[in-house]
Amino acid sequence: KMSLNLERRQINEKRAEKEKERKEKAAAKKEDVVIFRNAYDEQKWRLAKLMEDPTRPVTIPEPPKGPTAPRIRDFNPSNQGSSSGAGSGEFHVYRHERARERARLAFMKSQEEKARNETEFEKQRREQAALADEKTAKNRAKRNKKKERKMADKKAKTEHKAPASKGDASSSSDDDSDEDATHAPAAPAP
Repeated sequence: KMSLNLERRQINEKRAEKEKERKEKAAAKKEDVVIFRNAYDEQKWRLAKLMEDPTRPVTIPEPPKGPTAPRIRDFNPSNQGSSSGAGSGEFHVYRHERARERARLAFMKSQEEKARNETEFEKQRREQAALADEKTAKNRAKRNKKKERKMADKKAKTEHKAPASKGDASSSSDDDSDEDATHAPAAPAP
């Protein structure tokens, strides 16, 4: 009997310890009610809460993607329509079914129009991009042509000024080199 009482007492003590630990954990987890004076305080609190454990993953919900298609009923056996023989309560069922079908058709029509507008926009954007590319290429060609003309004029000026600016001694040596160039066979153009 003594050993049973001792065992029960030990079991009860363990239970009491566990209960005490559980209460302590619950008290530690329990947070005070926070009242925010303004949006800044709320944001500050949220950021502090977020940064308490930086390793914890943060889930950012995706924004809604727009309206979804209305749910389509496969079969409604109790709908008799507004024809004769229908009870007085059946008309409202018929009316709701008809409204749901109209909403479904309107949704399909809006989705089709949205898709058509998107394709039309993409087509127009591609056409405008092609026109812009053509215009850019044309302007680039004009710039390059102008640059080449300017370089050719500059080269012609420097060639024209070179013989006049040099002295008599150097001009005679240039004449020799010109003669060598005339007697030498011409190199093929690349």
